[in-house]
Amino acid sequence: MMIVLFALGERLAAHVQFGRESHTFALAEVPLVIGLFSTDPGRLISLRLIGTGLVLLLHRRQTGVKLLFNLALFSLETCVASLVFHGGLDGRPLSGIHGMSTVFLAITASHVLGLAAVTTAISLDEGRFHWRIVWRMALDSSFATAANTSLGLVAMTVLVNDRPVAWLLLTVVAMQFMAYRAYESLRRQHEALQALHRFTRNVGDPAKVGSVIAAVLTQTRELLKAERAELLPNRAGGRRP
Repeated sequence: MMIVLFALGERLAAHVQFGRESHTFALAEVPLVIGLFSTDPGRLISLRLIGTGLVLLLHRRQTGVKLLFNLALFSLETCVASLVFHGGLDGRPLSGIHGMSTVFLAITASHVLGLAAVTTAISLDEGRFHWRIVWRMALDSSFATAANTSLGLVAMTVLVNDRPVAWLLLTVVAMQFMAYRAYESLRRQHEALQALHRFTRNVGDPAKVGSVIAAVLTQTRELLKAERAELLPNRAGGRRP
């Protein structure tokens, strides 16, 4: 069951573009919370690697360094969450305010570690640090992590006390997934409209040839997620040298 939950949590995801790379907001915190309560850390790491690894390999077609990086990051996140969770409980009961607070602390530590690792790796690959994008990613992912952690606590409570109600929980998960996708779609449309507005404003004055060329090259670079766009004039009378 945990392998299936981890696979679904990774499969039901929204992708946010970050330069030439993308970052995924998944529902992985839900099965992670359940796993913290229901199994030991070593087995939890193995279950997460199997579930998420299957999705990365078969659905997202990841291979090589990117696959190894993600699997290593998932392992490290699970280790940190387990250490904070079991260390924070310190023999106290799992239920109650202390138990829930410990879960949020553990998932938050795991989330901060994952976000720092992903943004660092992408920034090294891009050759620069995108402060504005990183800040937006941190804000969005923090809300998503808090919501997923709450959902995981609800799921654990349902599984312990009233399993038939789990069908209602599946409906909530499906609605949250659709909300993720709808948000990401609206965000992309908003960015496209902003880019179109900047382009039409820059090319509105035909007398400013330099501004028009700069606007075209800027929009081309952003559209193709390239580092640089250049205009190379053909000085051979319409024939390539």
